[in-house]
Amino acid sequence: MWYCRKRTYLVVVLTRVSEPGVRAAFRSTYGRFKEMFNFVILFPLGLSNSTDVNADVNREHKAYGDILQSDFVDSYENLTIKTYSFSNYIRERCAQVRAVLKVDDDLAWNVGQMFDYLSKINQTTKELYCRTVKNPLVNRDKRERWYISESDYPYKHFPEYCLSPVYAATPATISALAEATNKIPHLWLDDVWSLGIVAYEAGVSFRQLSFNVERDIHQPFLNGSVITQYFSTKLDGLQLFDAVNAKLLTQPHAFA
Repeated sequence: MWYCRKRTYLVVVLTRVSEPGVRAAFRSTYGRFKEMFNFVILFPLGLSNSTDVNADVNREHKAYGDILQSDFVDSYENLTIKTYSFSNYIRERCAQVRAVLKVDDDLAWNVGQMFDYLSKINQTTKELYCRTVKNPLVNRDKRERWYISESDYPYKHFPEYCLSPVYAATPATISALAEATNKIPHLWLDDVWSLGIVAYEAGVSFRQLSFNVERDIHQPFLNGSVITQYFSTKLDGLQLFDAVNAKLLTQPHAFA
């Protein structure tokens, strides 16, 4: 329980194992609000095939103490394992926080709006707060990256699922997902399996969290219509961060 001790929120950030610069950028932007909103950051990682990269990660963790590195190859195909690794960690070590926010590293978000949103999450229901995909067709085209065979999944449609770039939940909901993971056959598609099939097995329902998936259309995010926004380049990400969050850094009082 020590990692999240006395913290109200946990922010889980997905990055590639070989990208320490991306983690550094997050610490120097969104990480500046840790005390204001009383949250702690966790970067879940797998292993690199490079011993040098793994050694660098070890040094990075010693410097910042915010990395969870587990025994699997860090890759897109293993995102379901990465999701389970941090979900199980939350179940075991961070069950006392009020809410968990999971974000990808190519996502901008309005910090003030987000923590106001998280403060209102229902503590008594099993819900994922996210943007969902409803009644999606299973891809049967063998030429496509997301092809799934009928032997792996025999149905025509997947259940409703969350888009994984950003979602929020109570630690109890995350724990329910972790516990349900080993009860059903595995699929490698992270959103579909971790936040759809597993969610259905765990009895988790969905609530909408505003998320703009159009990387080059920023106005809904800038005018406050949505809380989160994809970005295409590091410069875009920094500019979006500054545009909606810079003024908040000048406020002297905490909001936790």
